[in-house]
Amino acid sequence: WGPRLGVTYDLTGTGKTVVKFNVGQYWNNNSLDIANSATPNPAAWYQAYKWNDLNHDGLFEPGEQGALVSSVGGAGTKVDPNLKNGFTREVVSYVDHELAPNFSLRTGFVWRERGQPFKSVNVNRPYAAFNVPVTVQDPGSDGILGTADDGGTTQAYNLTPALVGGPVQNVTENIPNGNSDYYTWEIEATKRSSGRWSLGASLAKTWSYQSILPVSPNDLINRDNGRDQFTTWQAKLNGTFELP
Repeated sequence: WGPRLGVTYDLTGTGKTVVKFNVGQYWNNNSLDIANSATPNPAAWYQAYKWNDLNHDGLFEPGEQGALVSSVGGAGTKVDPNLKNGFTREVVSYVDHELAPNFSLRTGFVWRERGQPFKSVNVNRPYAAFNVPVTVQDPGSDGILGTADDGGTTQAYNLTPALVGGPVQNVTENIPNGNSDYYTWEIEATKRSSGRWSLGASLAKTWSYQSILPVSPNDLINRDNGRDQFTTWQAKLNGTFELP
């Protein structure tokens, strides 16, 4: 089910000031995502290894690969049988007012949630298995430790030694606490088409709380409750003019 409900109400009875409210849920169109996750022969294959630069020349050479970090493709690829489809929920509330003939002003608020996200996770390296605390030194802008621009330290976590180098079993599954929320306020002015021209202008501000779908505690470093928080502004101006 993808329920949607809309209500419009004329505040004054003159048709000049109208309140609009809409709520709905929309299911994602996953295209090839699930098929690529289910097949052992996906469109893209790779294997990522820890790199041991034995001669310190900064160039990878055969034999310098260390423990297997991640891989895609092959028999170690499955889909969780309990996988749930992602969705978007949206609540929209606006007030429209006609200031003059053919000219209106509108302002409103939009809340949008992206729910039940999923991704491919190596279940042989679960979130709880990253439990070995390590202190990571910030090397600064030059990327070299022990120089004058070194920064502070960060608490991170290594994988428990018992699972290092183990087989990769990728499972596409829903990520707990992975929902994202977006809040937008907008104001818009519209000159409807009349006298050969039309004009529209709008200004919007969005507060984003975007999940990064954490698979280890390290994904939460410098994040608030596992989400990236940021604010964006957007302005639009468009118009038409009909030549004689």
